[in-house]
Amino acid sequence: MDATSYAGYRERLRRCLRAYRRRHFAGRGALFVRGIAGGLVLTGDAAHLNYFDPALYHALTCRPRAFRNLANARVLAISVFGTLARRDGLALLSQVPCDDGRPLLSAAEARHAALDLQRPPGVPNEPGPPVVDLWLTAPELRVTILPRLLERGLGPCPEPARGRCSGDYIPQAAGCVHTAQGAAYWQHLPAVAGWGADVDLHPCPMAAALTLARALLAAADPVPGNAAARCGTLLVYDARNPAWRPGSRADRLFSQLRQALPPATLLRRTTWQAIAAALAASDWYSDLVEYLQAKYGIGCKT
Repeated sequence: MDATSYAGYRERLRRCLRAYRRRHFAGRGALFVRGIAGGLVLTGDAAHLNYFDPALYHALTCRPRAFRNLANARVLAISVFGTLARRDGLALLSQVPCDDGRPLLSAAEARHAALDLQRPPGVPNEPGPPVVDLWLTAPELRVTILPRLLERGLGPCPEPARGRCSGDYIPQAAGCVHTAQGAAYWQHLPAVAGWGADVDLHPCPMAAALTLARALLAAADPVPGNAAARCGTLLVYDARNPAWRPGSRADRLFSQLRQALPPATLLRRTTWQAIAAALAASDWYSDLVEYLQAKYGIGCKT
């Protein structure tokens, strides 16, 4: 990926967010933390204003500091999917195409779809702060949503950069740092992701995709009353972000990981623009469409 083109995309998005702040928070500079992320981070007391519907923020019991950033992708996802759920509009997701040409949900799945704004981690003893997962469920289906906006990849493992891991998975040598810390990733990854826990992997697939791996594991974790026949992850990205263009590193890695998955594990992706187009076709979401355009510059087209 051309670093210059990504820098241009990032600056255009931040310019849009700054314009949104000027219009919607005129004269209320005290609501923002100075000097952090270009002044695009709300104070703790104002964090609920980062959402299309502040009630969605108040419905959360886990509220990471990152959720105060106007550019946070999970806030975007909670605003969009949470609003659909609150307005009984998840059936609209059957009108959203994924990159494989199929709808995000089938008509039958969409009629019975439900959304959970957050679930506990799917793997015991996960390191780091808790991650808020959005879950789409339907009869015999369970999907975690992995939102991307400014992100350039699938969520790399931080341990190689910290010098605590070589970036390879060698079970007979050091194994996995996360295993040593008590996280049970490799007890479940073979069945969920098709990665062998007893063979050398060069590089370790989690090195570039830890966030995606934990999302897949979370979806595979059994839920009382919903022993889904299929489970997996939906990745939603900004079509303007050059990091996700066809042939990019993220695009190639996503395709490689998807091909390696067992048949029962789903890995699909769509764009915020495809979702915006479906929203725009309905008379009930003109306010949400306006919000996406005004805040993020996300419209029905790239």
